[in-house]
Amino acid sequence: MQTPDVTGAAGPTIVQTPAKGGADTKTGLPEGEVQTRLQTYGPNALAEKQKSTPAALAGYFWGPHSVDD
Repeated sequence: MQTPDVTGAAGPTIVQTPAKGGADTKTGLPEGEVQTRLQTYGPNALAEKQKSTPAALAGYFWGPHSVDD
């Protein structure tokens, strides 16, 4: 049974979603598909932005300051 979304259109249920993407709910994606998606899209991760120590220290002194009158 499909559930209506906020616009009233029927969308896939939680159970149907993995199958729509080519995955089995018990075993996941086949290994070949995993490798293909890794090559196409890359890993499912966000790049970490590292600040240097001087940049982190400067960040404490940069920006709006409160003024006590």
